[in-house]
Amino acid sequence: MKLSIILLLATILQVSAKSYAQKITLSEKNAPLEKVLKEIREQSGYDFFITQS
Repeated sequence: MKLSIILLLATILQVSAKSYAQKITLSEKNAPLEKVLKEIREQSGYDFFITQS
């Protein structure tokens, strides 16, 4: 019984994690980092903060 509950819980958590995943399509060669991050931002909605040293 305990094993069944653990397996059920693990399955539910896995399905929940997949529902939050995002797919990003990107195909660049020798592209500047700024361009790559801009494409990711446009597709995902996430912003990036980078400092140059």
